[in-house]
Amino acid sequence: MTKKQPIWWAVGALVGFSLAAGTEGSEVQPTRVLSQATAQRVKLYDFPPPNAVYQIQGTTASVTIFNGSPEPLEITLTNGLNERTILRFAPCPNCSTYAPGQGPQDCEAESVPTTYYLNPGEYESKAVFKGQTWGFRSRWVLSSGWEHKQCVFSTYGVPGGPY
Repeated sequence: MTKKQPIWWAVGALVGFSLAAGTEGSEVQPTRVLSQATAQRVKLYDFPPPNAVYQIQGTTASVTIFNGSPEPLEITLTNGLNERTILRFAPCPNCSTYAPGQGPQDCEAESVPTTYYLNPGEYESKAVFKGQTWGFRSRWVLSSGWEHKQCVFSTYGVPGGPY
């Protein structure tokens, strides 16, 4: 079993752009988890949630994550009723792991976007990469009728933070 390396990853807020409906990326249904699973003990960095970038029609909250990491990503959201939702994101086959302080030139063009439509509200999120990159955790507040976006990409060589 390969030991996870102390790899830091960065998130860039994506403000001021949008995707044309039905063009890039994919829209998928989240997996709802009804039973309590055993928590896996992993090291997680604290990180900010996706930003609300523009209003959309409807009462759901839209979340688009651009996975700029060469590793698959899985985010588990837990609401105040302890209900869990799992969001899965495909790896970016042409993406790299970046030096600290660097990242993709154009996250939208270089990453794999996936969009989920969720109930608005507060969620605790725990994200785990299926490879060498350490995961992250944050508190998400998803607003009704808003599109939330974030870019995630892997960096290396930075000492670990709180976990």
